[in-house]
Amino acid sequence: MNGFATWLADVLTDAGLHVRELDGWRTRGHYDGGFSGLRAVVWHHDASGEGDSPGVPAAMLGNWDVAAAQLWVDRSGVWHVLAAGPAYHAGRVLPGKPDNHTSLGVETDHTTGEDWPEAQLLSLRVGTHAILSHLGTDAAHGLEFHRTVCSPPGRKSDPDGLVLADERRRVDAVAHPVPGLVPPPRPPVDLPLHKGDHGDRVGDVQRALAKAGNPDLQETGSFDGATDLVLRRFQDNRGIDEDGVVGPLTWAALRVVAHA
Repeated sequence: MNGFATWLADVLTDAGLHVRELDGWRTRGHYDGGFSGLRAVVWHHDASGEGDSPGVPAAMLGNWDVAAAQLWVDRSGVWHVLAAGPAYHAGRVLPGKPDNHTSLGVETDHTTGEDWPEAQLLSLRVGTHAILSHLGTDAAHGLEFHRTVCSPPGRKSDPDGLVLADERRRVDAVAHPVPGLVPPPRPPVDLPLHKGDHGDRVGDVQRALAKAGNPDLQETGSFDGATDLVLRRFQDNRGIDEDGVVGPLTWAALRVVAHA
């Protein structure tokens, strides 16, 4: 895929994620011609201090020429869109690895040794799946870490604390679950559920919610008031919008519980 990735905000929003667009992002990029065969996403951590670092997006625009990366994901799982064109996020890369002209850089509010908030990881996986699907590929072929692409090897250590093979499987499991990893509730995650719905899908949700610390919730297959109340509490505890709707991010969180 060539040109500028002006579709980024729409693709992430359509995946049910929270998106903040920085002014001018659609025309921001290092090279006038844009990407030359965009095919991958590269995860980074930004090495900011521990905890929330709200000033990072501004620094990514102010301390680098044009933009340090296209995207930044904060600890609550919000995606900040900084640029639609190439950014010098990867630096020098190994032969055959995606580079600045062929990959999107996703920086995260994280540093070495810091815990990854569950909401941040879930959002990162769902959003990455959405982007790669738009590019016509999957995580097995299109997800890299900065430390796996950089040259010479060992020059970078980010993102700290994650294993690439595991994250590739988890990202692909958002829509195409790997047997034995995180089997999802039925049906696919892009079908939302809310109060008033009935059927086996609702039973899957109730079973996962019961396992998540609500043993009194009955698996009735009816999305009633009790289910709605427990679901909203589950969403709030995981940093997901407390809207009572089982959308993509909530399905992903329930899938983690189901396999725990």
